Amino acid sequence: MNEKIIIMGEKKNLVGILSDAENSGGACSRPSVLFLNSGLVHRPGPFRMNVDLSRQLASIGFDVLRMDISGVGDSEIPANDSRSYEQRNLDDIGEGIRYLAAQNTHGVIVMGLCTGADHAHKAASKYSEVVGTILFDAYGYPTLKFYLKRYGPILFSPKRVINIVIKVLKKIFRVSTSTSSSGGGADAYFWKLPPEQDYMKDMENLDKRNVKQCYIYSGGVSDYYNYKDQFKDKFGSSPIARGITVKYHEQADHIYSLRKDREKMFEEVKSWISKNFGT
Repeated sequence: MNEKIIIMGEKKNLVGILSDAENSGGACSRPSVLFLNSGLVHRPGPFRMNVDLSRQLASIGFDVLRMDISGVGDSEIPANDSRSYEQRNLDDIGEGIRYLAAQNTHGVIVMGLCTGADHAHKAASKYSEVVGTILFDAYGYPTLKFYLKRYGPILFSPKRVINIVIKVLKKIFRVSTSTSSSGGGADAYFWKLPPEQDYMKDMENLDKRNVKQCYIYSGGVSDYYNYKDQFKDKFGSSPIARGITVKYHEQADHIYSLRKDREKMFEEVKSWISKNFGT
């Protein structure tokens, strides 16, 4: 497997590492994969997860570019850049997509963890070159069973109820006394769950384009996703669920710090991508 440094962007400020697909002869017949940053974590990912998964995907025939968006890792924010944080991110991801699309006419699969999953969803909605997404701990919408699992045990513990009330009151007080955010700084690195109607609209458009999607949840996001069939219970009757595969790793933490959890997740990703894009 060969790897090389890629410099992208109109101002040549974006840096990535491309893992070439093995045995492709320089002409890969499968979609390329774009692996995004997770918040402030640069392109190797937590515990080098992005590196290891990229190389494993390259070993089964996929070109994989793991890139840094502006202001993260080796990618600099251009001088006198007046774009918003979100717009700059989408533009950066678009540069990565266009680079891969210029090398490969079979489309691009966008992949990311946490904030990277948020960015990947938005990029898939914006760029027609995207044919698939692999999203780790992406959006999750509550169901009745979610609330029962999350809050049921608390109702039988008066002490815990009192503690929650105190925390809520403190949070309300902090919000009421804080100043408004400009959209930059550390707060910009935490994604916000979009309104359900906006999410549904995006998903309907992705379904019309036949974009294949793989959602992988860990036990580290139990505050918004806490059981295996939550996505199915929420959206199973909707057409948007047709092209979506959902996996749940309750025993894993958010960044897959244990090797056994990481390796199990890697195998699921390789199985899914081979099944949907392997020929």
